Amino acid sequence: MNVVLLIVLYLCSLYLYNKYYYKFNFTKKAKKDKDAPKRAISAFFFYNQERREKLKKEQPKLDNKEIIKTMSAEWNALSDEKKKPYIAKAEADKKRYEEEKKAYDAKKKGEGKTTGKKSAVKNK
Repeated sequence: MNVVLLIVLYLCSLYLYNKYYYKFNFTKKAKKDKDAPKRAISAFFFYNQERREKLKKEQPKLDNKEIIKTMSAEWNALSDEKKKPYIAKAEADKKRYEEEKKAYDAKKKGEGKTTGKKSAVKNK
């Protein structure tokens, strides 16, 4: 009887631990740096930025989920020739991100260095 009770208590404790561990997210997340450069945008998102407003005007009854589905289907149906301007924008944005990231990393690396004098060690 005592063994069964111990097993039940153990299983309940495991259940509660897992439930609240993920619910309250006890794992610590790294804080996002506000000065970090924004990530590069893909060609599909450049297409979405341009197409969304036109699609809303053409079909005002569509909700966001349906708009995204429609734009995704249109993007997949586009030929490579029509995708070229968006791909070019994405490549330019990727270069922009890489340059900003290098500058950010150099700045961050420079902030980590101390500029004070080294302490002298006395020799006896």
